[in-house]
Amino acid sequence: MIRRTALLLVILWPHAIWADVIVRRVDTTLDGPDGTVTVTLSEPAPWTVRMLGAPPALAVGLPPGAAADAALDLRTGPDGSMVLRVPLPVAATVASAEMRTGTDAAVIAIDIRMNPQPVEDVLGDAGTGAVTIALDPGHGGVDPGALRGTANEADLMLSFAREVAEVLRRAGFRVVLTREDDAFVSLPGRVSAARAAGADVLLSLHADAVAGGGASGATIYALSTDDPDALTAELLTRHGQGDRLAGVELDAPGDEVAGVLMDLARQDTGPRAEALADDLLDAFRDAGIDLHKRPLQGAAFTVLKAPEIPSLLLELGFMSDPRDLRNIQDPVWRAIMAQAIADGIAAWTLDDAVAAGRRMR
Repeated sequence: MIRRTALLLVILWPHAIWADVIVRRVDTTLDGPDGTVTVTLSEPAPWTVRMLGAPPALAVGLPPGAAADAALDLRTGPDGSMVLRVPLPVAATVASAEMRTGTDAAVIAIDIRMNPQPVEDVLGDAGTGAVTIALDPGHGGVDPGALRGTANEADLMLSFAREVAEVLRRAGFRVVLTREDDAFVSLPGRVSAARAAGADVLLSLHADAVAGGGASGATIYALSTDDPDALTAELLTRHGQGDRLAGVELDAPGDEVAGVLMDLARQDTGPRAEALADDLLDAFRDAGIDLHKRPLQGAAFTVLKAPEIPSLLLELGFMSDPRDLRNIQDPVWRAIMAQAIADGIAAWTLDDAVAAGRRMR
């Protein structure tokens, strides 16, 4: 569950189609402890106002079909609604908001209270804390993962996870790692660690090698029970190797009622994880990251099976590909990838918060 400020303001109008709604301009006055944001629309329309904190921004939800005639940050939310993001210099709270209508326009007037506290101190309902990201560095201990020369996947992913964690923390997220050193953690244990930390997102980090080569580029996996292709089947086998070495039983039978309840929970988390995958992919493209020919895929990886946590597995690339291996070992490339991950998660946080408000209604 994404934690967010509790204030949600909605005005409903008797229109069914909103293709003619245009965001004409956004004006901000942010001097002193108080500030105002005004959003001028071409006509009245349903709207929401929500404060976000990673990074600080005001999210104005608008109906599907709304457009902007200026260089504004207007994007499509997971449910098709439009989200206008107005960046703020520091965290803030919404004091009041109203729509004022005229003969040729409608203005959403928002009064805000600027708050210079760190984002993690003001995010969430009643101070419940920042959005928590669980980073899962693949393999470790008895399972080094893929090997190429003196490089092994477990060490590379642990180093990269620490780098991503630093970028995410600077953006205001709370971050936990499922392992902090070269230790073996079972696949179910990684999910349990994320759950114990109250994670809102679980991102498992890998850089596998495949027999015969031929695979390259970043790939994002969401949970799927469809029959895997040959490459995915090979990765599934590799990812379970450490657990088999340690004698951990995977996919142990459980009671049928629990299985039904988990399937119901995944009806919510599944689409949210897919939306996160889309936002990450957009950020990777914006950053110029090399992508696999099929960058979004599905698989039944154990680390993706937490029913209450949107979870993804990210293959940064493949150590069996010389170019990918050079990238993964290059601190400049890793910094670009780490920032792209943070950007994708921040975009999803915005989209998910607006979608959550709509689900509540």
